[in-house]
Amino acid sequence: MNKPAQQKGLSMIELLIALAISSFLILGITQIYIDNKQNYLFQQAQSENQENGRFTLMLLEQQLSKVGYRRRPDIDIEESFGAINGAGCSFLKGQVINSVDATTICIRYQPRDPEEANCTGNGLSDIEKSTISNAYTIPNQPLSYIERFSLVIDDDKNQLTCTAAIVSGTLVSDPVTGVLVEGISDIRYEFGVDTDANDDQKADEFIPNPSPLVNTQRILSVRYSALVHSQKNVSQGMGSQAFAKWYEHEATPPAEPSTGRLYQISGSTLTLRNLMP
Repeated sequence: MNKPAQQKGLSMIELLIALAISSFLILGITQIYIDNKQNYLFQQAQSENQENGRFTLMLLEQQLSKVGYRRRPDIDIEESFGAINGAGCSFLKGQVINSVDATTICIRYQPRDPEEANCTGNGLSDIEKSTISNAYTIPNQPLSYIERFSLVIDDDKNQLTCTAAIVSGTLVSDPVTGVLVEGISDIRYEFGVDTDANDDQKADEFIPNPSPLVNTQRILSVRYSALVHSQKNVSQGMGSQAFAKWYEHEATPPAEPSTGRLYQISGSTLTLRNLMP
């Protein structure tokens, strides 16, 4: 009797079946990897937005809380802060905060102590420090800081910047500009002002642009909000509800950029305690 032929290796049909099964497995593993990577990038972009939003609010709160600070609170604010121009800002006598445009504000205050730095991290010279080394004293040439917060729009890096200068009497130093935060698509300010005749030092309404205010409409609080965005394309073509909400009251809202970025809105309100009675 003849012995049956023994099979050696794989038949073509077995090989094709094995290749088909392994292809499905590879496709499944690849899809899982892509989904996990996309989820990781999405979470990373959310964390980036939350961090930028928190830092922006913390920074603005820190600097706005200094508005109108006087080393001698017993001296009237109009005597402590004269009319001045500098660092791209213009102030009336006694005015310590105003807006240049919808995304730019100017503030000023006196340094609390010799070591206090402005928003760019720069401080007083040794000679200037010596003039305010004693608490609650005013030098012959009163010292103060001017700071201008601006939004610089760029396709890749939208930046919140600060330009600062030191005022000594009527002299203003050369301004210095520094970048504070990146990833800010837009920023808005509203100012609580006292508009009634009884001068009760209460914010009667919030207005977006107090540049033309007269002294009877003193700013008492600031409401500020920022639209922050991630740096990477992670939205997979989905529209952003935060972007749409930010511009929902615009007569002609802009189209969302096709960058695939995530957007988030952060905001807060601060009472200017140095201006309260």
